[in-house]
Amino acid sequence: MNILYNKINIFLPTRKRVKNGILLRHLKYAEKYVSDPGRILYTFLVDQDDVETLAFLSKKENIPFEYCVVINAEVGAPNLAGFYNRMYRETEFNSDEIIVSMVGDDMVWKSHGYDVRILDEINRKNGRALVYCNDDYYQGENLCVNLFTTRSVVEATGKDFMCPLFPVDHIDNIWMEFGRKTGLLVYLGEVILKHEHNRRKWRIFRDQTYERLRQTVGESEVNLSLIEDYIDELVLHYNDFWTNMKDAEC
Repeated sequence: MNILYNKINIFLPTRKRVKNGILLRHLKYAEKYVSDPGRILYTFLVDQDDVETLAFLSKKENIPFEYCVVINAEVGAPNLAGFYNRMYRETEFNSDEIIVSMVGDDMVWKSHGYDVRILDEINRKNGRALVYCNDDYYQGENLCVNLFTTRSVVEATGKDFMCPLFPVDHIDNIWMEFGRKTGLLVYLGEVILKHEHNRRKWRIFRDQTYERLRQTVGESEVNLSLIEDYIDELVLHYNDFWTNMKDAEC
């Protein structure tokens, strides 16, 4: 039986980006360009010591969507893969019909009706899709620096949502190559989710979050030799899963 996907859960790790306006800007444009606010949910992951962000999120009038907060008590070097995996597991919005995502707080919607376009594409492919939007920076169609998919796709891989071998970089490369090899990729070039990356700014204006992430790059680079085998495992498990599903239906 096909599922009707009706909501998008925006997974958003964020740290100390209230004062500089980055988080506010993200939310402002998410609200401005959405067709139906009821289709958007937010799961925020926030470090326990980030008092400013926690205070901001405690006031429901600041957030124009339904949301929940996951607290990261083990504050240390940032681990984006771990953050997205925790949100995937611990979000309050974990129904099968709710789309999961990888989005950054420095990404800003610039296209009206983004919720409709993403949901339409996911439903058109009966949930077996990996949708990504135009980052309006330098990746475009070349890399899914943002992505939207379903729990059925993630569970079919037999792996975590994000590969724990790569705590900061290359998690998007893994999904991109997996999507190519399985035919799941759907690029929405007309839907802009602008990546206002700190690299766009002069070095003196780059914030603490960016600098903390850059300090952990080496942890991902160490495992680069394992990436192809990992992707092949994902593809093999995914294809076997759907083959077995078809056999069970016969």
